[in-house]
Formats: sequence, structure tokens, C-alpha cells
Amino acid sequence: MRNNSADDDASTAAGAGTRDCGMMEIVESNPSPAEQARQWVIKMDGGELSHKDRERLREWLRFSPENRAALREARRLWHTLDDWRAQLPQRAPSGRFMALVKAADPAAAPAFRWVHQARGCLRPGNALAASLTLGLLSLGLWQFAPPPEGRYETGRGDMLSHQLDDGSTITLNTQTSVDVVFSATERRVILRRGEGFFSVAKDPSRPFVVHAAGGTVEAIGTAFNVRRLDDTVAVTVTEGIVAVSPAEQNAAVAQRLTANQFLRYGDDLGVPAVRDAQAIAQSLAWRDGKLHFDDTTLEEFLAEVNRYSNNQLMVVDADLKQIRVGGVFTAGDADGIIKALEASFAMQAVGLTPGLTLLYKKNGD
Repeated sequence: MRNNSADDDASTAAGAGTRDCGMMEIVESNPSPAEQARQWVIKMDGGELSHKDRERLREWLRFSPENRAALREARRLWHTLDDWRAQLPQRAPSGRFMALVKAADPAAAPAFRWVHQARGCLRPGNALAASLTLGLLSLGLWQFAPPPEGRYETGRGDMLSHQLDDGSTITLNTQTSVDVVFSATERRVILRRGEGFFSVAKDPSRPFVVHAAGGTVEAIGTAFNVRRLDDTVAVTVTEGIVAVSPAEQNAAVAQRLTANQFLRYGDDLGVPAVRDAQAIAQSLAWRDGKLHFDDTTLEEFLAEVNRYSNNQLMVVDADLKQIRVGGVFTAGDADGIIKALEASFAMQAVGLTPGLTLLYKKNGD
């Protein structure tokens, strides 16, 4: 009987875009389906498959559903590698990352360094490097392919959006860290720091609960934002209903929020406030890389924009701190923000280091 799925996978794989990067032989040492799939993807990327190779691939795919699933996953990771490789910086990997590589495979570091430096396609004799990189991707050592459950983090100026196993989506703002733990009775997200927007798939049997600074935000089929700075948590609901409690074990004092409502809690539970649709959209514009400000003090303004940039802006003259700032700014665009401030106010910027710019009152003002 003809296996349409296997033939379709083989045709799609064999017909995938190829590069003139040479050929390699598949290792016949009884490796796992995942390893065999990686070898097939590397071979297909190296050039056009021969008729013999196409037949071997079809036979391997027909052998088991596991082989077909492994090939689809390996191709997905290979495309991820293509995207990542195009963005590689020229400098060598950090010592911290190389420590992770060595922990996974002590012999891997030299091969990985070559992959890092090779900004073009992989060439003959470097199949180990390609296979290693695919292996690292599948182990979740890259932010592009995080594990379905576990810890998700973003650095300064970074954002991450990921769909969880239940169909819910988490979108993390700059400098955010969350732990995702699913069980048979609860979907738990622990917001360790930062800010996240949660679009929750409905599952009445398993509440979706965000834990932050000793409190909880519980929802079933809704969309909401939670921001944690130190021990203060702000909750904004865009759809559905959530129950907010400042103490994890005290559900009796939970406050219900509906769409377009906002609440802040710390030691005590705040009072819900209604926000119009425009205000909600502006507060969540970080998801599109934009920051909105309306009559905000310069001190508060800088505290917020500094979260997104490695170039930290600091006010030297204290009386500048109370200047009121408004407008829309691009997150992480320190240069654009400096130009806007200098053009709008009597101040000048002095770059002390690549990571620190001081703001002074203009001379004579």
C-alpha cells in the first residue's frame, strides 16, 4: 500500500531549496530517528539528491511515523538555523554560552565556533558542526526554539512571543523572566520579573494562573497583561474576566476585573480603574516596539526607556527631572530619544561611554 504521507514528506524534503555546498554521506550507525533526520536535512541542504538517495529517503520515511515526524522537526530547526545564521555577529560566542555548549558536549566547542564564523552555507567536512547546531536547537539552548514548558527569558530590549502546549500565547516584554508549569489541574505561570501579555486558551478544568510578587491573577479564556517591577504588580485586562488576589492563599479577597479595567497591587489590593480603549492600547504598545508617554516626568520617562536600551540615559542636573515629557518613541532607540529631548528642551547630552549618556542643562539656560 502506498504511504501518501511518507511520499509527500519525501517529495517536499527532496524538493526543498538547495545550495551548492557539497555533499556528505549519511552515517549508517543505527542512530536515533532525530539524528538520522538531521543528517538527511544536512544532505538535502548540500545539493540535489540523487535518484538513489531519493529512494532511500522514501523508504526511511515509510518505515515509521516517528521518522516522518523527526524529519519535519529537523527541517523546522534547519530553517531556524538559517534565520539565526544570517544575523550572526562577527565576534566569537560569549564565554557563558560556550560553557553551555561544553556542558552539552565537551568536544563540541571547536565545531560550534566554526559554525558561528561561517556566515555562508555549510561546506563538506563540517557536517558535525551542522548536526551539533541542530542538536543544540532541539535541546532548547536557543531562544528561537524554547522548550514547551520551563523558563522563558528576555534580555534588555528583547521581546519574545511563544505559544504554549495548551494553545495559550505568552508575549514577554524586555528584561522578563517567567516559569511555566502545567499540571492536570492547573496552568501556572510564575512571573519572576518584567512584563507579559497572556492570551489564554479556554480550559475550565485547568485554570490559568499567573503568580507575581506573592499574589495571583487567575483567568479562564481571556487576555490580560501583568507587569511586575520589584514587589508592585499592575494588571490590565483586554478581554474576559480575571480574579486578582494580593496573597496566593487568600482567594476570599480576590478582586474581579473585566475588559478595559486596570488594577495595581503590592502589600494591599488596589481599587480597579476603568481605562478607555486608547489608553489600554497605548499601555500595551510595547508589543509593537512603541512607548507612549503623556505628561510624564523626565525622571519617570528615563526609567522606562532605559529598560529597553544598553545606552543608559542619566540626568545630571536635578531640576531637569521634573520636566514633563509626552509623545510616542521607538523602544530601544536611545539616539532618537536623545535628539528629541535636545530639540524640545534646554538640555544637551554628553556620551560618557557607549553605555552611559549624561543629560545636562544647556550652558546659559
